[in-house]
Amino acid sequence: MMDPVVPAVASGAMEDVLATRLAAEERAYAGAGPVLQYLLHNGLGTIFDDEILARVRGMLADCARQLAAALIGPDRASHHGEATVDALIAGLAEQPAVLEHLHALALEWRLALRLRDRAALDPALSPLIQEQIGAANPSVSTLAVNLMAAQARFCQQQRRMQLPLMELPGDVLNRAIRVMQGVAREADADAVQAERIVRTGLDEKRSRLALLRRSVAALGERAGVSLVLAHAGAALFVTALALGAGCSREAAVFATAEGHETRLLLGLIACGLEESAIAAQFLAVHPGGTIPEGLGLVAPERAAALLSGYERS
Repeated sequence: MMDPVVPAVASGAMEDVLATRLAAEERAYAGAGPVLQYLLHNGLGTIFDDEILARVRGMLADCARQLAAALIGPDRASHHGEATVDALIAGLAEQPAVLEHLHALALEWRLALRLRDRAALDPALSPLIQEQIGAANPSVSTLAVNLMAAQARFCQQQRRMQLPLMELPGDVLNRAIRVMQGVAREADADAVQAERIVRTGLDEKRSRLALLRRSVAALGERAGVSLVLAHAGAALFVTALALGAGCSREAAVFATAEGHETRLLLGLIACGLEESAIAAQFLAVHPGGTIPEGLGLVAPERAAALLSGYERS
């Protein structure tokens, strides 16, 4: 079996090595959106995993149906609103932020399923969430119960390839609403009323993503445990990675995908993990992967700066 640790480069060159590898990964990352748009329009699954592509398509269609129901009413959307739904799907597919978010959710679900298959880890109830449910602090316990319920809904939604609009981050939802407003002119519908319907009962603080962030914050000085993948589960792990590395959650999810290993290494370094912990979590995500020696030579702030530079570009 191949040793998972590859020989070290000269200590002064480690940051340059990681930066070079990250640049190559970022070129692929920057091209992911246009490729995904092309595949969605042309129905080809040769470059992206077919299951991921189908899941993104399903979530796009589900969001479009919800927007159509707000625009023209649920009955017309269900029985006579095909043209409106199709127009909304096409419009949403032209929004890079929408596609990036849906793509990240599909990749997160794939990671959760791999953990279930490899380590019998329940996607809805990780050991860390179980611990928090049993916490003596009632606010922590209640938060964990709410998170478990949100995770269970997410699992069911992913199986059905669905996504409630209320689970979209605010900036992504705003883009979806702008698409709806554009389609409203063609459908002779009241865009103002439709937006009011979409936003009714919306509370981003109660979304699954908000509950995940609050759960990591509730750990306080023990927040490092949320970076132990087999204990925290996929959802809390990528949330903690994003918070610790100062990157978007979508970028943290992409760091767990094949071809983005350097992003994951830099993210774990930016979170302040020891070299042995970085290796352990990297191999938990990428069993059989290779790790360069000397990662401890890169300071967390330098790793964060490298990631931040690409986040802004």
